[in-house]
Amino acid sequence: MTLHSEQISPRLGNARCLTPEIAIAQTCEGGHVVRQRQKSWGGVSAQLVEISCGGNLRISLGTGSATLCAVLEEVGGRFTVRAKNQCVQNMPHERPRPLSLVTADLEAYGGGDHMRFVRLLLLQFELPAVERLMAGVIDPSNVFTPRLMFDDPSIMRLVQLFAAECANDERYSIRYGDTLSVALLVALSRLSSRKAPPIARGRMAPWQIRRVTGHLTTHLTENVGLQTMCDLVQLSRSHFIRAFKRSTGLSPRQWLLHARIAKAKELLLTSDHALVTIATDVGFADQAHFGRTFRLVTGETPGAWRRARQ
Repeated sequence: MTLHSEQISPRLGNARCLTPEIAIAQTCEGGHVVRQRQKSWGGVSAQLVEISCGGNLRISLGTGSATLCAVLEEVGGRFTVRAKNQCVQNMPHERPRPLSLVTADLEAYGGGDHMRFVRLLLLQFELPAVERLMAGVIDPSNVFTPRLMFDDPSIMRLVQLFAAECANDERYSIRYGDTLSVALLVALSRLSSRKAPPIARGRMAPWQIRRVTGHLTTHLTENVGLQTMCDLVQLSRSHFIRAFKRSTGLSPRQWLLHARIAKAKELLLTSDHALVTIATDVGFADQAHFGRTFRLVTGETPGAWRRARQ
């Protein structure tokens, strides 16, 4: 197991090793931490964690401080966050909801079934430092309200920037980190005042989503016709295409490509099969097409992706 942790020096802006504030390795059941990096600024500590899983994964997210958990990548299953004694129905084919804000007094857990790999960013907030940093700008009580499994594009963009800083081994700017922290806290404060989005009309019923996506998963290597999918849920072509995209965020063709890439990731991690074999096993005509699509979806080639996670 390789652990790599970093924290910013208040004066020099360079990194030094320290004991991680969020002891994920001690609370991880069903997996082990293969890489962990951390950097801290005034009031915010960011930890980038990669976990290899053997199937069922469970992680305690109760750190004694408010923590924003963001799922950056998941392979084999859907990583869900729930409070203790809370029963949450797992809807694996819904739009991803990668963000969870866990407050200091909330006992919460994250994990999932059939997990093979997960990459998380955990942002821990030190309340006194946050109050000093944001004095007169926001009311902390509007920020640190429990909110499990939600999505917000602006917050996810900031999360990606924090993750890039954690992954960067070079010297980094205190001012840049503080700017990210302020932007994130302002974005979180706006969540409580934002009106709930209207319920989108024209979505498919849950049973319809399950039937279509289940059929696509079963016939992953085949070119399932549009009419076949329409017949499964008794919808016209035009209605089906609109409803499917409103329900999943993807067109049927895009969903199938993402499902093939998801299965390919699982095979890359759990087998030593050659790339050409994996390409065929998940429904691509050849290795070249597989490689192009994989890189388009993930930003990496299949070989580079496999090496980085082994």
